[in-house]
Amino acid sequence: MKKRESVLWQKIKKCCPKIHFTRIESKTINGIPDLNGCMASKEFWMELKSDYVGYLKLSKWQISWINKRLKAGGTVLICNETLSERSLKLYRPLSAFTDPRTLKPRFSFSFPVQWPLLQDAIWELLDLPAAKARSRSMKQEQRFVVNVASGGSVTELDLARD
Repeated sequence: MKKRESVLWQKIKKCCPKIHFTRIESKTINGIPDLNGCMASKEFWMELKSDYVGYLKLSKWQISWINKRLKAGGTVLICNETLSERSLKLYRPLSAFTDPRTLKPRFSFSFPVQWPLLQDAIWELLDLPAAKARSRSMKQEQRFVVNVASGGSVTELDLARD
């Protein structure tokens, strides 16, 4: 894991005490996500990204691993810290994809990130069955913004179009 991703991992570990995380450092399995997590009997994998690019930079190995896990019924989250945009975005791919730039974030936290809200956002993503998300109508596809007292904001974007 790169240094910026290591710092991101430390922040996530600190702000999410209700999630049992195991950090995965594998040189033998190409594409395996950085973290395995479990919260309230719901297991998931999380890929961490931290860079200056405004879109997800996933390797072909990461895309392949995520697609195989999704096809097997697993849950994968992607946490992308975009330093140029000063934001932290959470993604939950619901079906196979080839270009990570087509993914839309479910949550976006502006800097300064309200870290305790991240655990709540992860729970909401885990509690949303993929079938329910896919069945939402285009009329229901909308953006919700909740203002946070310290000036940051949390945005939920519907991924039904993925």
